[in-house]
Amino acid sequence: MDNSGTIDTTEFFQWLQLSRTEFSESVFSLIDNDNSSALDFPEFVASIGTICLFERKELLKFVFFAFDRRRHLPEWYKI
Repeated sequence: MDNSGTIDTTEFFQWLQLSRTEFSESVFSLIDNDNSSALDFPEFVASIGTICLFERKELLKFVFFAFDRRRHLPEWYKI
C-alpha cells in the first residue's frame, strides 16, 4: 500500500484478491460514502463492521443495492 491514509480501488481489489467486475466495483461504490474513489479509515471501519453485523435480510438488501444502479428497493421488499 502507498501509505496515503486511504485505500483506493486498486489497493482494495489487490488486498482482497478480487477481480474488478461490475459487481465488485458497485460494492466498492456503496462503501465509498463520499464518492472519492478511495476509502478513508472511518469508511473502511464502518463498512467492515456493518457488513460483519448484517443479518440475512440486511445482507440480501446490500447485495440488491450492489446490483441495482438506481439504488431503489422494490415496493414488495421491506426490511
